[in-house]
Parts: sequence; C-alpha cells; structure tokens
Amino acid sequence: MQPFDERGFDLVRCCLSLQDRSFRLLAANRRFVESFGAFEGRHCYEVYKRRSEPCDPCPVARTFRDGDRRVGFIFAVILSFLSVYTITERSILQHSEDLWFLFMLFYLLTFAVGAAIVVGLGADLLTGITASIACLGNIGPGFGAIGPMASFADLHPVSKIVLTLEMWIGRLEVLTVLVLFRFEAWRTSRWAAS
Repeated sequence: MQPFDERGFDLVRCCLSLQDRSFRLLAANRRFVESFGAFEGRHCYEVYKRRSEPCDPCPVARTFRDGDRRVGFIFAVILSFLSVYTITERSILQHSEDLWFLFMLFYLLTFAVGAAIVVGLGADLLTGITASIACLGNIGPGFGAIGPMASFADLHPVSKIVLTLEMWIGRLEVLTVLVLFRFEAWRTSRWAAS
C-alpha cells in the first residue's frame, strides 16, 4: 500500500475521505469539510447518509472483505461528490458499464414510451417515431407530419407535452434526470429541511 499523502488529498477538488474497518472517518480533504462539516469521531454512514447504522450494501465493507478497490458516488441533486474507498481499473470499468447500461435503458425506454404515446394519440408511425427521436435527441425536424416543411402544431396537445418532456430529458442529459428520481438525492441535499 502506498503511503498516505495529505498534501495531495487537499488538492483534489471533490470530496474525499478515508475510513477504517469500523467505518470511522480517519481523514478528509478540505472540500469534504466544507461540504459535510466536522467528521472527527463520526462514521461514514452518519456523515454521508445521515444514517444511524451502516449502509446495505456497504462498499467500504466489501472493499475490506474482498480486497477489490471501489469508487462510490453520492448524488446531491445535480452535483455529485466523489467518495473514494480505493480505486482500480476493474471496479471503475464495472461502474462505467452499469452507468452505460442504465443510460441506454432509460434513453430507449423514454424514446419508446414517447413514440407510443404520440402514435396512440393519432399521429402516423413515422411521425411518432421521428418526433420522439427528434425531441429526445434535440436534433430538429423529423419526417412525415413534422418534416422540414411542417411543424408540431398539428399534433395532439398531450403529444406536445410528452415531446416537451422528452426534449427536457434530452437537454438535461438522461443521467441527470435519473438522479432527480433518486430518494437519496433529495434526502441528502443541502437545501432540504432538516
């Protein structure tokens, strides 16, 4: 194991912490203290999640148990703070694969539901599919009734609302919208009522 370099720890611009086997926080960088306050003598689950007992599953416990290195994310609305347990390429790649799969699943599901609603409300299949793709991808006109020489004006009002939501999801990026659906994002946000 490499020696701990406290100077480099404070240079990192995201929140970093170091825990022992009993989940006590041993050290934290300046950004962590600014974001979470005093940590001395407290457990990671108390500071990060405001819990009275360890998380299940706990990535720190899994790291100590199997020796694999992990990186964990704690989301707070749109900002994400990085809590480093230890890092290797394998765990980061696994995490990236999970995020990629989640992104693709939500993107395709949003596209399919949007297209189905537009077609269900009276548009032809070509118009429904290309309207959904055009709005989710924010790429401009589609084909059929919403082609380059037409507009969305003739679509059903509910279709316009669904396509507006798709445009919003596409503009904010899919993973950002997914964060807003996580309970932890709202529970750990700094502006939530205490």
